[in-house]
Amino acid sequence: MGKTQQSYSSRRKRRCSGISIKRLVVYCLIVFFLTGVIEYIYKKFFYGSTPVQAFLGSLALAMGSVIFSLATERQDTAASQEQPLESKDVWTDVKAGFWVLYRRVRNNYAKFAITVCALSLLLASVLACFGVCGGVFRGIRDVVEVIVDTPDGEEKSPDPTPSPIQEQPEQSPPPVINTPEPEQPQTDSFTLLDPGRIYLLDQEMYNRIYFLDGAYQIQNWENDAEVEEAVYKCVRDYVELNYSNQFDDNAPASVQQEVVWASELEQSLTNSGELEQIIEIRKDIFEEYPKFSIGRMIAESYNKFALEYIRADGNFSTVEYYYGHSIDWLLRALSYASLDRDTIRTLLSSIQMRYHDIWSVAPHGSDSAEYAQRLYYAFRAVGGKF
Repeated sequence: MGKTQQSYSSRRKRRCSGISIKRLVVYCLIVFFLTGVIEYIYKKFFYGSTPVQAFLGSLALAMGSVIFSLATERQDTAASQEQPLESKDVWTDVKAGFWVLYRRVRNNYAKFAITVCALSLLLASVLACFGVCGGVFRGIRDVVEVIVDTPDGEEKSPDPTPSPIQEQPEQSPPPVINTPEPEQPQTDSFTLLDPGRIYLLDQEMYNRIYFLDGAYQIQNWENDAEVEEAVYKCVRDYVELNYSNQFDDNAPASVQQEVVWASELEQSLTNSGELEQIIEIRKDIFEEYPKFSIGRMIAESYNKFALEYIRADGNFSTVEYYYGHSIDWLLRALSYASLDRDTIRTLLSSIQMRYHDIWSVAPHGSDSAEYAQRLYYAFRAVGGKF
């Protein structure tokens, strides 16, 4: 009898220590995938709802006690005989109780499913509660964004000149949830010639990018459906304009050479004066020979300006000015012909991230932060409809 028990014990040890690396990797990939799915559900259907996250996180914590019991292979005599343990502390009682329930699940596949789902739910809840959800897979999107449309650069009619400081409109803001981290500039050799510059969006542009007037005006910011509907109509109307790209067919060789020169200069930028020069060149070309990719290049240049002012701890109104113009140019880029579904979604993803970054750096509780937050989620929600 002693030999049999010893033999069983040694077989059990070999079996427990013999989990292959391949299987472990597969399990981790499944947990990571399910975490992404749960993150998507949080943001798609609950808009980062803290009560939902708290509830699911608590549920995951309870299920996690099962996993912990399984991992430690606790063989309490009282638990194995399904008799109540002597109460020591709350955690021990909860763990032992769930261990008893877990042992009643006879099917190994069911145990595996419970374990994987609990891990995924716990991870997604933790990430969401710390404001990470919405940014976990952002790095992948950013890489795709860069690859999908590399410069053949050009632009469109100039945006209004920076206007002196004006008062921002008084609006009743929607509630704030949590704050993500802003995207950071990647260049170390770039110099802002005027880091203390103060620009402000003019009233028309401010109202346009925050949907505060016109055909897409949002009346009730607490109504997610209304915000999404306004964003959807705006994007749909831009896409349906279907303007022709005139640069490839009509631009003379000298103009095309200017575009090439601007792109070459962009590869070795050293200061903000050069970046302003590139923007003006592309705007002049876009005004005469519009093309989708030129408009997008202008948007990215404005975005770079915003990132550099964040890096230099610049005035928020200046950061908002550049992000606002970036958003405006991305919307214009949607209105040109020959855009496939992937390109439209990439543009919408860029717009979404511009609002994300405004929300990240705007003063807490300000109108800009609250509008940007709602529009970030709205653009994220409507992106899959195009």
